[in-house]
Amino acid sequence: MGARSGGLPELGYCNNLYFRLKSIHVLTNYIGGFIVIIKKISRILKKKLVYRHPETYGEELNAQCKILLIPTAVLSLAAWIPFLLVDRILYPQFPVILYLRAGLSLCGLAAMILNFVPLGKLPAYFTTYKSYFLTICIIGYLELASGVIVGLVGADPVYMGGYALVITCTALLPFKIKHSITLVCLSLCLFLAMGLYSGMNFTSGHAKYGLLNLIEAVVIAVIGVLYLGYIRESRYRANLLIQKKSDEIMQKYLQGQGISRREEDIIGLLMMGKSSDDIEKMLYISTHTVKNHIYNIYRKLGIKNRTQLLSRMQNVRTKW
Repeated sequence: MGARSGGLPELGYCNNLYFRLKSIHVLTNYIGGFIVIIKKISRILKKKLVYRHPETYGEELNAQCKILLIPTAVLSLAAWIPFLLVDRILYPQFPVILYLRAGLSLCGLAAMILNFVPLGKLPAYFTTYKSYFLTICIIGYLELASGVIVGLVGADPVYMGGYALVITCTALLPFKIKHSITLVCLSLCLFLAMGLYSGMNFTSGHAKYGLLNLIEAVVIAVIGVLYLGYIRESRYRANLLIQKKSDEIMQKYLQGQGISRREEDIIGLLMMGKSSDDIEKMLYISTHTVKNHIYNIYRKLGIKNRTQLLSRMQNVRTKW
């Protein structure tokens, strides 16, 4: 008994030490993984140190939609799922509402898949503005399906509040003015058509209140679309002029350093984060030629690597 009782504390101590060492090991792995992620993010930021504005306003909107596409698709996967049981209880005579709700999830899933799948066989116009088209498809389905659902339920005030919110949010999205206005109009047309089919009326006080909310939402959406669309395009034009002036200043500086036209092209690609292999393919020149051009660029500018090149070009642009 004495040997056993004397060994138990020692065993407990060993177990405690083991779990501590194991916890330290797990924590070390987590820290190591976090450092790797930070290094990868750092490399990405270094490659994209210099931002260039898109050449067209459509490409600018596509770039903004590219940021919004994945969050929008993820939200659409589950946004209407909680309402399926409520719809089934309130309006069992309209099973199409359940299908429309589920359709939004399918639309979001399809957009996510198409976002990561190469679409080389489709027209170049679609592939250039892929993020814009996919985002507008999700939002378009949301607005059109909302109009159909609210119309079918006869403008039920419970549903009208959500519909008004959907219409209002249209103004916040980076779409062309004509596309946003078209979505709102089509949604309202479907709402009225389905409302006539279901015998919609606004005789009660609750129904009138819901109608007023919807009218206000449409007015706010239209004004917001026009105003924010004008602001977006004006800022894009102004930034494009700044970019053009900055490019002229940089070109004069490079010419003063004896940089050739071809070397200017390579500097532009390097600033966009392109690798030597990318430059070789884009300019149809050999690997040896690319390396010679890069060596000459570094020699003429008195620098040693790409990081110093990016820093130098940034300084030149910010001085003017």
